[in-house]
Amino acid sequence: MTPTSSPAISLWDTSQGERIRIYEAAPGKSRRAFLEQQLLAARPSASKTFYVSCNFDTGGPWAGVGRLFEQIIAAIRAEQPHLAELHAFELVHILPQLRHSLNVLNPTLTDLAPNEEKVRNYAADRAFRIVHGLIDMFDAWKARTDGDPWVIACDDFDQAGVVGNRFFRELIRRRGEKLKLFLVIGTAIGTGETIAASFRSHNVTTIEGVDLADDSVDVLNSTSALERARHLEIQIGDDRLEKQIHLSEMIELWSAANKMDKVIRWKYFGLSFFCNLGFYADALRYGNGLLEEAAKYLPEDDHLRWWIIIKT
Repeated sequence: MTPTSSPAISLWDTSQGERIRIYEAAPGKSRRAFLEQQLLAARPSASKTFYVSCNFDTGGPWAGVGRLFEQIIAAIRAEQPHLAELHAFELVHILPQLRHSLNVLNPTLTDLAPNEEKVRNYAADRAFRIVHGLIDMFDAWKARTDGDPWVIACDDFDQAGVVGNRFFRELIRRRGEKLKLFLVIGTAIGTGETIAASFRSHNVTTIEGVDLADDSVDVLNSTSALERARHLEIQIGDDRLEKQIHLSEMIELWSAANKMDKVIRWKYFGLSFFCNLGFYADALRYGNGLLEEAAKYLPEDDHLRWWIIIKT
């Protein structure tokens, strides 16, 4: 596809069934600014607009989904608090910090067992049941509070995790028409057709190339990254909830500080943690190349390498 300069977004012709626009462009700040311009132009016809990044590396398996619900959860809890309680199980997976204020009803023995006593993983479809529970809550809230169109800009969609990608596809499939939802997707050049195909034939998609600067590289200073990583690791301690919340940040900071032994151990936490939850495909994102890295940078730690083998 030949990149073109694209005009600002116009109101969708809903009679044609179009709910998705895909923009191929180099990743980075320029693409984010472009997508935000599209949202700004859509606001006269949309009551709400949202920008989210779906990049697994910066947001984990629920990248994009967590950020979307961060922007609406306060309103849900204020307007329909029973919905948040009813769907507490789903919410604490995408926003783990909510475990401090939401009570998850009927946890399983695997949920309650200490980490060293967990002896089984969850069913593979558990992650997708969470996806559909979130959509049910979203539907119940928006259908009662706002009948106007909403536009969600999903940047870095080619870098999304399995469950994050699945959420947006299922949201449009199940509730796109009813809730008047529209997606603006930012993705790498050459990936638009594949993403369009993943949404299937029930949606008409428009794919455009946009000529933007490649300004995705934003290198962290190694000294400041090291200082921040050490401080945050002390703050987190052995709290698994805090580890989950800060996992992506810790991997990024230790990577910038070039402390590969730390990167490996944090990636292993992600591999083990999400594998135990039943998010197997996303867990493997943390495990890709991890055994080789452990052999290179932590050759004396046979125990860690053995567990990486087990989990992958």
